[in-house]
Amino acid sequence: MNSDDLARPVVLIKDLLTDETRYEMYNFGDSVVVMPTDQVGTTSMQHNAISKFAKAGIQQFFEDELRCQVAVEVT
Repeated sequence: MNSDDLARPVVLIKDLLTDETRYEMYNFGDSVVVMPTDQVGTTSMQHNAISKFAKAGIQQFFEDELRCQVAVEVT
């Protein structure tokens, strides 16, 4: 995949009082992703949000394929 394949419209969710962007919302496959954009701790917050999203997707995939409950750990 190249960067053109990853291009998608992004909805910015802003704080009305400060006009600061708080979240970005976009489609990724069949899912809607809401990503916080806080300036403090952005890297760790994004990593945690991405890890949670990945964990849920991987868990759902294997549960659908194997037709049983599975445990997923993201390291």
